[in-house]
Amino acid sequence: MKLFPSPRSLFLRLSILNALIFLLPFVAGWHWLLDLGSNFQVQAVGVQLILMVLCGLYRMKKELLISSLLLIPGLFHLWPWVGFRFVPADAVGTADVMVKVTSFNVLHGGEGKELKTKKAKITSFLKETQSDIIFLTETDPAWVQTATQNLPFHSHQVPEVADPSCYSMILSKYPLLESEIIRVNDGVFPILRAVIEIQGVRITIIGVHPLPPMGSGSAERLRKYLAEVARLAESAKTSESAGGPVIVLGDLNVTPWSRRFTELIQRAELTSAAEGWNDLTTWNAFKKRGIPFTGLMIDHILHTRDLKTRSYTVTSDLHSDHFALTAELELK
Repeated sequence: MKLFPSPRSLFLRLSILNALIFLLPFVAGWHWLLDLGSNFQVQAVGVQLILMVLCGLYRMKKELLISSLLLIPGLFHLWPWVGFRFVPADAVGTADVMVKVTSFNVLHGGEGKELKTKKAKITSFLKETQSDIIFLTETDPAWVQTATQNLPFHSHQVPEVADPSCYSMILSKYPLLESEIIRVNDGVFPILRAVIEIQGVRITIIGVHPLPPMGSGSAERLRKYLAEVARLAESAKTSESAGGPVIVLGDLNVTPWSRRFTELIQRAELTSAAEGWNDLTTWNAFKKRGIPFTGLMIDHILHTRDLKTRSYTVTSDLHSDHFALTAELELK
């Protein structure tokens, strides 16, 4: 009696078990754990590719074929997010209404020289990026003072003064026609809403950072949070005071394969600035981009379909486990 299965049997079983992860986005609405598991499509694709290589090395043709077929649903999930976009050089910056936005989770914490170095590097990056709108989260009240001192061109802020109960902030080069802090679930990461005007077009900015769904209670709070974000985006499109394009940005703590993400973009009719730009990592526990299949795509820049993405970049090495997202959006 064999105590361990043969490599042929083992690789086949592992391929089938791993491929079950590809089915989770289709049933994620049944239970919060299924939705949590659906976030790991990139990792499941990586594991499936490793198993295929092992089958090839062991010359298991049948098992290699089965593993390859099982990979197809995983590639289906990743397909919209990978690829290459061609933007003519003479087309960049020619739109009448163009807005450049940056979203970054700076990672709360640090002290002394380490914190000073971190803030200096982040503010230097933000100056170089020259975005019109900046959304920062996991900040502390001292970040309001840091931004005021180091980003003088972004003098319009939400909140306007240091608020110890608000760990996020919007910075704008343009005057804020409206601004609002919306408390959801009594958390320290409220929804921030601001309205700006560029060339006569009013644009609503919604900065978000729900807490991660690490249990049934927190999963329900995330659902309520994102439902409120969808409601705000919906109402902004038809509002008499705003009534224009909407941009939602921040650390959503869900990937594009989560049912909660799908509900948000479908209800609010949003699209992701990241589609087709071939970058599937915005968070990595190792704070590096070079380790394959170890990151998650949980930070997002979303916008209504009257905007289109001209450029999209992800910047790492900013003393955070999250990476900064920057997108240039233009009015269609």
